[in-house]
Amino acid sequence: MRIFFISGIPAGNSGTGRLVQTLVKQSIDRKDIRISVLFNTPKNKNLLNDILQNQDIIDADHVVLLHPQTLGFRWCMEFLLLRKKRTWIYVLDASFFCIRSYNHIPGEFSACLRCLEGKFDWALKMQCPVFPTKQDDAVAFLMFLRKKVQARHIGLLAQNESYKKLMHTHFGDEAIVHKVGMWAADFDTLLAPTNREKKQESFTPYFDIIFHGSSQPAKGTIWANVLTNCMRDRSFLFPFLKGIDLMGCMPQENVYFSNMNWSKGLADQISRSSITLCPSLWSAPIEGALVKSIFAANIVGVVEEPTSFSSEIPENIILKLPQDPQAAASMITENLKGDISLKQSRIDWINKFVSDNRNVLDNIIKKIIG
Repeated sequence: MRIFFISGIPAGNSGTGRLVQTLVKQSIDRKDIRISVLFNTPKNKNLLNDILQNQDIIDADHVVLLHPQTLGFRWCMEFLLLRKKRTWIYVLDASFFCIRSYNHIPGEFSACLRCLEGKFDWALKMQCPVFPTKQDDAVAFLMFLRKKVQARHIGLLAQNESYKKLMHTHFGDEAIVHKVGMWAADFDTLLAPTNREKKQESFTPYFDIIFHGSSQPAKGTIWANVLTNCMRDRSFLFPFLKGIDLMGCMPQENVYFSNMNWSKGLADQISRSSITLCPSLWSAPIEGALVKSIFAANIVGVVEEPTSFSSEIPENIILKLPQDPQAAASMITENLKGDISLKQSRIDWINKFVSDNRNVLDNIIKKIIG
């Protein structure tokens, strides 16, 4: 038996790239099944064209596509039309119904569900750009995908329960959707709960509040910038320099920016801060920033969004903030008055998350082979 994974994003340091790293690593350990994880590299720029000519892949029993946006919508349609057997798509974001990939309109403080259930005229009305790569046939692909999923020629692999529900809302109850979880390569390096507890004993914050995410408005940067204006007595750190112009207005004197990532300063800052914000405003699946923050932070704050993975996490694990920044500021201020500690409930959640998600390749294999 053989399984082909075809990714538009290579193994690397992006969110999807870290998942691809995991698939590559875990596939090496499987001796019972031949697993090929394919993606473009500088040495193999013609990979996708070669795949269209490769009858072994076209006829394979099991093929999983990752990130259709970067595979190219036209290529995906051509590939899917060539295949007679069911093809699977591991869903990484909202691109199964949203051409932005992150279903969020800058300036709004919630996820955008306008195009859900095939109402794609909204994409034109809202002048939505195709992200991350401009393509003229984005809406055509979404219409094609909807028909193929409804005909059960395409099966979908969801990371989490809220995404599974969102896919059934969009494609209908007849759609084949399986929850398989997600594990990024750098999750393996996260500190053990006992080590985290020990670290809390010498708690001295560098900054009061850390923003953990990229500069994209969908990640909550504009929302967080408004929040900084509501909390002038608190210091905020944003771990980037590029993209400050996307935040909507000039930052205040209590806001600091610095280029850093998890392994180069950010994890330490998060462990010492009072609260870490992961305020994604789109229908986010399992985000690495949120998971790593739960592992390392003292308090993790998210913006309430019923279609995101954070909606599945209990309130004794994370702080669920209102979409209104002023109301969120009041809630944060109130919570900062209490004791900061890593509760047993969070350790239990972490252990279950690891158990459910770490063997993501096994989870996928069990679902697609049946």
